[in-house]
Amino acid sequence: QALGILVKIFDTASFIPVHWHPDRKFAQKHLNSPFGKTEAWIIIATRKNAKVWIGWDRQITRNDVTEWYKQQNGDGMRSCMFSFEPEVGDIFYIPAGVPHSLFGCCVLEPQEPTDWSILAEWKMLGLPNAEAGLSGLNWQTALDSLTFDYFNEKRFKDTVLMKFRTIWSGDGNSECDILPEGVRQFFGASRLTVRSEVEIRKEGFYGIVVVSGSGYLRGFGPDIYLKSGVTLMMPHCLSDQNYTLAGNPHVQLFFFYPPLS
Repeated sequence: QALGILVKIFDTASFIPVHWHPDRKFAQKHLNSPFGKTEAWIIIATRKNAKVWIGWDRQITRNDVTEWYKQQNGDGMRSCMFSFEPEVGDIFYIPAGVPHSLFGCCVLEPQEPTDWSILAEWKMLGLPNAEAGLSGLNWQTALDSLTFDYFNEKRFKDTVLMKFRTIWSGDGNSECDILPEGVRQFFGASRLTVRSEVEIRKEGFYGIVVVSGSGYLRGFGPDIYLKSGVTLMMPHCLSDQNYTLAGNPHVQLFFFYPPLS
């Protein structure tokens, strides 16, 4: 939690059940935590029939969700959620409180540094009882953390399915913002594509995750070979130093940044 950001890679070979995460205000009041859990999904691989469900696609009430919860009717919940067939490279922004479920994706996920979750589907995970999936809360209190706003296709594409915004480009290289500006209160992320060489200098600490291609990082002793899956932590003490990233012949990676205060 001292870093303010957590980055995970996970593979949803089986269903991730319908669940959501509380926001900071709720977490401070009910969970004695300064962080909720806003997150983003960067799709780095997919399986056959991959699918994501994010948010409601119609008006839903507390009674609707409570009945699904009592019956453990995950299919009923997903039938009322906005669904999307993801492709490699898609990026989804999921604010705290928005229900979600997914299947068949390998995901690179920046998020707030907690694992507070409200599991509307708990039996499929083999939990001993319903309360085990409520982060220590009772159901009615946990339900207060759920967002009941719903999406149509335009709103989904405008607010959940992210569009790249170019920061700079040249010589076959480019860096793009991948998240809305307001998300920097939670974390930041950008995508770098290198097809030649580029000099990098960034302030503060940050993480690097390589997702495709290969290349080299040069400037801190021996060259560091980059390939898919390589992760690096760049400490604050190096923020005043330049280094070079070179594609071999190309490499693509993501930078992840802590929240802005």
